[in-house]
Amino acid sequence: MIREFELQEPQPDGQSLRKHLEVAAESTGSTPARLVEHGELPLGYGHLWEWFKQLSRTRAIGLVANAISYTEIAAWAALTGNRPTPFEVAILVDMDAALIAHQAQQKTKAQPHG
Repeated sequence: MIREFELQEPQPDGQSLRKHLEVAAESTGSTPARLVEHGELPLGYGHLWEWFKQLSRTRAIGLVANAISYTEIAAWAALTGNRPTPFEVAILVDMDAALIAHQAQQKTKAQPHG
């Protein structure tokens, strides 16, 4: 998951790293290793990435991004008509934890060391 978050990070022009790599793949006919090595969700679970993006857009943001709560997942499910299984909810929670860990890692890298 961390690699997926890295691929989604905006570059100086505002486009994601993924978009830059996909354009490079189209123009050269060769898929960059960073696109291949990150892996995909198992077949049949790609919908979880879309669900996660929907949920993530609604998260509360303060000084840091807050974790998506079970209450928020339940409200999202009720409002959208999606019916995640307990296993899918666990994956969504794990994806959220991975995003928060990635953001903390990026913040640490960005802080000046003195």
